[in-house]
Amino acid sequence: MQVDVFVDNLKVTALSLDQLRTGVRLDELLANHPYLGWASITAYGDGVGPVEWLEPVTSYAGLVPYVFFDQGSGALALVDPSNAAQRDPRVDGIDEIRITLAPKPRTPIESLAARCVPETKGEAPPPPGPKKWKGGSYQFNIPMHWRNEMFLDLADLVDRPIGTKVGTVTSWAVEWQQLCKATLYRIADRHGRRAMVARVTTGSLCVDSIVEVACKGAELELWAYYADSGQYVENGTYKPAP
Repeated sequence: MQVDVFVDNLKVTALSLDQLRTGVRLDELLANHPYLGWASITAYGDGVGPVEWLEPVTSYAGLVPYVFFDQGSGALALVDPSNAAQRDPRVDGIDEIRITLAPKPRTPIESLAARCVPETKGEAPPPPGPKKWKGGSYQFNIPMHWRNEMFLDLADLVDRPIGTKVGTVTSWAVEWQQLCKATLYRIADRHGRRAMVARVTTGSLCVDSIVEVACKGAELELWAYYADSGQYVENGTYKPAP
C-alpha cells in the first residue's frame, strides 16, 4: 500500500509502507512548501473522507501533520511534536492526502497591475480600476502640505513603455498660494515600485520630480524626489475619485 500526496493538485510523492511504518512528518517532507503557507489539508480513502482541516497552522496551533501506519492502513493526524503519541485529530484508512497552498500575497508591482483593486473571490471579474485620484501629501523639506489631483490609469504603468506619457498631476499648496501642474512620464522601476518623472508645465516655483507609487490597500501611496538631486522630499496618499 501507499499514500499519495498532492500539492495544489500536483502529485509530489507517494509514501511507501516502510515510510508509513516509520511515520512521516508531512511538513518536513514538504519543506519546499512551508507549513505556514498551507491553506488546508484534506485526506481521502476507500469510503473515507474527504476530511478537511482548514488553515492548520492557526486552527491547530502547535500541531504538525503526521502520516503513519495503523491497524492495517494509512492514517493522518495532527500531533504535538513533543508528544507524537497523542494523535488527535486524526483520520484512518486513507490512501491520499491533498495540500492546498494559500495564494501568495501580491508584490507591489502586481498590485499596481491590478489597479489597487482587491482580489475578487470566485470567478467574478474584478471591477475596473480608478483613473482619477485625489489626496494629500507633505513635503517635509520646506515644509509644505499639498492637495493633489492626479489623472493616472495604473494599467498604463504596466502596459506602456518607458518614456510614455501616463498621466497628469495638479497640486495646490495649503500654507500659501501656489499651483503646480505636471505631466507624468513612465521611467524604470525604483525601490520595487513603479516610477514616473513629473515634468512641470505650470508654476514658476515648481520643480521636476521623480515619483514612485505603490498600492496601499485600495489607495495609492506616493513618494517624491527632486529630479536633479534625487533628494527624498515628499510622501502622500491618494484615494480613488469619481
